[in-house]
Amino acid sequence: MSGYSLFIFHVNRKDQLLDALNSSRDVLLNLAIIDNSESGELGEEFDGAEVIRPSVPLSWSQSMNFAFRLTEQRGGEIMMYMHSDAIAEPGVHLQLVEAARTATDKWGAFFTSSGDVLSAHNLKMWKDIGPLDTTLPMYFSDNDYYRRMGLAGWSITRLDLPVKHIGSQTIYSSPELLARNHVTFPLYQQYYAAKWGGNPGSETFTTPFNR
Repeated sequence: MSGYSLFIFHVNRKDQLLDALNSSRDVLLNLAIIDNSESGELGEEFDGAEVIRPSVPLSWSQSMNFAFRLTEQRGGEIMMYMHSDAIAEPGVHLQLVEAARTATDKWGAFFTSSGDVLSAHNLKMWKDIGPLDTTLPMYFSDNDYYRRMGLAGWSITRLDLPVKHIGSQTIYSSPELLARNHVTFPLYQQYYAAKWGGNPGSETFTTPFNR
């Protein structure tokens, strides 16, 4: 297992994005920012990093699927994802890549000290369990994804690699996003509970919708 790509998803808060980018200089040649801002505010490059502008802004789950497909197209086998509000200590990205490269079991994802704030994901796992459920754009999408991963026998390992999670201000920086979230959050929660027979941590189904 060798090739990898690192992706950061951007919606707003360029200041936080710059901090994340500055902590990722050692893997800059393998890094791409997916610009999901409404205006495409980053252009074609942001502080030396490649910027990919989808034809329309993507949700988190859509962005993850897009990142997996790009990793495959670029000949990689490891998709790395970093929150735009994360700061990694020097060398952490390369240590995470090495852990994935040398893994011998059926690994699905490697987390760092702050969970999936910086994480590595196995392309073979994604192709096995299928794309993320885009009915869940953001909240509960990760719960759904990791549950499917575990049920299919792919491991999730947390490594003691130091990554600081500043805390996202994406929604709170946009009145429109905040208002939308207040309306949609309970709907996505209801969908997740219907799909898995309970809320995260209390699921009763081992197949979606108990089918």
